[in-house]
Amino acid sequence: MSSVLLALAALAFLLWLFLRGRVEALPGEVVYQDEPGAETLVSHRYGLVGRPDYVTRGKRGLVPVEVKSRACGAHGPYPGERAQLLTYCLLAEEALSERVIAGELRYRNRVVRVSFGDRERREITALLEAMDAACDAHRSHDQAARCRRCGFRERCAEALV
Repeated sequence: MSSVLLALAALAFLLWLFLRGRVEALPGEVVYQDEPGAETLVSHRYGLVGRPDYVTRGKRGLVPVEVKSRACGAHGPYPGERAQLLTYCLLAEEALSERVIAGELRYRNRVVRVSFGDRERREITALLEAMDAACDAHRSHDQAARCRRCGFRERCAEALV
């Protein structure tokens, strides 16, 4: 019986060390974390809502962090992943009323830091405007499971489920 308790205590300690190390590796103090019950960040100016995995505060400003479950390939992040991160930068800046200096994409094999300045702000706002202009969007797949998880399913005239 005591060996089982000792093994459970050791397992709990190792889990604590793993989780502690993961949070300490983030760039600064964690000010937002996507977890059950966390509020959704809202930007009325850009018409955005979202929940980045983390937002940290460093000496110069905020850094949204998005954790990916895959390894990053030799060519770097996919354009959509970079756009997602830049969108989180806009969102965090407005929702948390603090300057965002960069964002991070954390892959299994590396961390990619993306600056967030005037050039990146223009890039992502232009992309958002182009997406708004293309408001005649249609479903781009035939996968019922994907539709089932979609946040727009109730409003979609082309939903499969």
